[in-house]
Amino acid sequence: MDVVSNATARDEIGLTVAGMAQIPAASHEVNLFIAVLRLAVEAQWTYQPSPTHVQAVTITSKEVQKHLPPSWLTKAALSGVPTLLRHEPATWHCTVRSDEGGWEMELSPFLRRYGRLQTAQEYLGSWCFSGGPSDLQVKLEGMSLGLTPTQSSVFTTTEFCDGRVAPDSIYGLLHRECFRLFPDEMFADLFADSGRDCVPPMIVAVVMVLQRIEGCSDREAVDRFAYDARWKYAAGGLGFDYPGFVESAGQPA
Repeated sequence: MDVVSNATARDEIGLTVAGMAQIPAASHEVNLFIAVLRLAVEAQWTYQPSPTHVQAVTITSKEVQKHLPPSWLTKAALSGVPTLLRHEPATWHCTVRSDEGGWEMELSPFLRRYGRLQTAQEYLGSWCFSGGPSDLQVKLEGMSLGLTPTQSSVFTTTEFCDGRVAPDSIYGLLHRECFRLFPDEMFADLFADSGRDCVPPMIVAVVMVLQRIEGCSDREAVDRFAYDARWKYAAGGLGFDYPGFVESAGQPA
């Protein structure tokens, strides 16, 4: 999907579950991803390690076909699963290999945090809340939608980074397009009308994109947002004094 006409080839951005969840015609692919995620989490939780050698935990497309309804398992749907697995936050730390015969995913311990998710809404909500999935409903009822500031503070990363950051870099691309790609209002139905504001979803989305591209851990991504001006610049040109957030991306620091 070409979302930005002046983006370079390496900056092309395709729809993830967050975008596909807004498109009724993509509900089948979203549900299939959630089902595969649940199977992967179950495999990670039930794996019994060998006392004598290290063995990777994996699931394959053939194993998935045994557990899901045949109506879900069209060739087109299955072939799109590896792309989603490589791009989604839940499975970024996994290794996905695919060929004409199907695909295999080597699982990561990070999958354990998604153990109780059942729906796409719960999955998307887990981006913006601290604690495990079991806390999700409580958090939804007690948290309201945080909005990304549109008025600049006295000291902004825009003035500092303009002319220093290449316009065709991922930082420049996100700086120009983040409010259009990840509007906070797109996630409004996940939140209560009143309560403590969460970290604005647009900022969380930008941090997750940069985390994936730069190969950071959650802790490293939080630190870079706090101390690397380019990350705040990518999130719409936030002020240098804009607060960071805790590692789970749920609460302001």
